[in-house]
Amino acid sequence: MIQADLTKYNFMERYDIRHDRAVFHVLIEAEQRDRCKNALNQALKLNGQLIISTFSPDSPTKCSGLFVRRCSPEALKNEVGDNLC
Repeated sequence: MIQADLTKYNFMERYDIRHDRAVFHVLIEAEQRDRCKNALNQALKLNGQLIISTFSPDSPTKCSGLFVRRCSPEALKNEVGDNLC
C-alpha cells in the first residue's frame, strides 16, 4: 500500500488497476484534479483499468467535514477523458 499525496506522487511502477473511492471527489480545484489525472496516467499500464467512486449530483455536499465535488457518470467521464476511462 502506498500512502501519499496523489496530486504530487511520482509512481515508479505501472499498475493494471487503480481503485479510487475517497480522493477524486475532494479535489475541488481543477488544478488538483489535473495533477491527480496526470499521476493516474503515470500509474496505469496501457489498457489499465481505473475505478473511481465519487459523489452523485444528489448526494451530500460534504464528507467528513470536507466539501466534495459531485458529478454524474457523464460528467466524470468528461472529466477524466478517454485516456482514463
